[in-house]
Amino acid sequence: MAATIDSLVMPGNRRWLHRLVRAHRDVLEGVWTLGQICAVRRQRRFSKMMAETVTDRGCAAANYAVTEALVQHPQFLAMMALDQCKGSMVPTITIDLAWHTHQLTPAAYMAHIVALVSAM
Repeated sequence: MAATIDSLVMPGNRRWLHRLVRAHRDVLEGVWTLGQICAVRRQRRFSKMMAETVTDRGCAAANYAVTEALVQHPQFLAMMALDQCKGSMVPTITIDLAWHTHQLTPAAYMAHIVALVSAM
């Protein structure tokens, strides 16, 4: 387990990752499996892509991407609610960032989703 954790640690995050693993030690098996290691790996890839956007294209491009995501995110949710595409929909990386950031405030997220669905 230590070797796996060490391979996932980004500089400066060792303490936080160990706290996260300790907090979920009892729920990493059975029906309540969180798949924490897989989730951290997916998040690491996502974070790397977002960091590369800033590094490669500069802060102005990152600001544009975030602004665009804030416009596109509600549109994406509306399309999902209306089921306009009749298939699976995959958000862009910037929409995904806005979506997951929105979910960090569960009460606001629920209120916005309920308002969106009830408006349709």
